Amino acid sequence: MYVVSKIFPLLFLLFCSSAFGISVKPMELYGTEEELVSRVIKVTNTSKHDEFVRVNLYQLLNPGTPEEKEMKVENTDSLDMSVYPRRFKVGPGESKQVRLLLPNSNIQSEKLYRIRFVPVSSFDKGMTINVSYGVLLRVLPVHKEPTLLYRSDKNGVKQFTNVGNVRLHVQTTCNSEERSEFRIYPGTSIEIMPGCDTENYGFRDDNGTEISY
Repeated sequence: MYVVSKIFPLLFLLFCSSAFGISVKPMELYGTEEELVSRVIKVTNTSKHDEFVRVNLYQLLNPGTPEEKEMKVENTDSLDMSVYPRRFKVGPGESKQVRLLLPNSNIQSEKLYRIRFVPVSSFDKGMTINVSYGVLLRVLPVHKEPTLLYRSDKNGVKQFTNVGNVRLHVQTTCNSEERSEFRIYPGTSIEIMPGCDTENYGFRDDNGTEISY
């Protein structure tokens, strides 16, 4: 029984990967609201039978931090962002386009969403398999202001804060940091680790331009 219990999860994963045959492209989208309304996500059925797909939309809160979480967005809950269609059937070898619905509200700071495509056995039964394909969506402001603030308090705490409206890419040679490269999003701060200094950190925007403080 012990051997069976070890093998079963592997068999389950193999079953899931073969039972649902869809591909989703692209896996990341970014742009202003005006730019994104003309973009589509293409879902292709690579199997030999009909595929049923549900589309769930989530907003990412506190991205890039230990407190990051997904908040589900329903069509009736938000005028800021939606997708269409939310569910569809796609035949063998066929593709379906999913469009982004944005109100062109001139957002002031970058927003992140994740669009999950979840295969289901059928819409009538509503059964799902715990496999999904997540597309990262970055909605960017028209006027991008990558800005960095450095501060040090009387207790010796030193930190950088992204006070701009778009994400920044961080590279560090600090040995105390677990990651040599990561990103910080608007409103997010990072503390300079013990044994390190400001010169151990470098910041750039999406275009690779260095951001000073």
